[in-house]
Amino acid sequence: MIKYDKDGVRLNQTGWRDEWISNRHRTWGFDCPATDIDFLMVEYTNRNPIALIEYKTIGSLKYLGQDKALLDHLPVSRLAMMAGLPSFICAYDQKEIEFWVKATNAKGEVELTSDKWVKMDETTYIGFLNYIRMTK
Repeated sequence: MIKYDKDGVRLNQTGWRDEWISNRHRTWGFDCPATDIDFLMVEYTNRNPIALIEYKTIGSLKYLGQDKALLDHLPVSRLAMMAGLPSFICAYDQKEIEFWVKATNAKGEVELTSDKWVKMDETTYIGFLNYIRMTK
């Protein structure tokens, strides 16, 4: 269950982030929102960015729920659109070596050719990363 303080600011419950700054930022109040990024990668070719991908463990995605993960990712998605880049969330299962990829903006949907979660094995995922490089 997600816990909130008296002002409606969500409390850090996991300790996964840098706990001091996370907790300090939360004291600045409800009107000072921010989102943490689990593991953001800037995919690039020839030193030019081609996509933003936020990686999440499959366990954290199940814990948060898909809708919550997508909402938390929205500022990153919008930042990517401002830069003219596709944006994705990639949930990975390190035990099974599987990847679930979801485009989070219109440019991402064009590159992934889907607006749904797409399950990929490692070879297919590497192929997808190479594909988006070749389209640039």
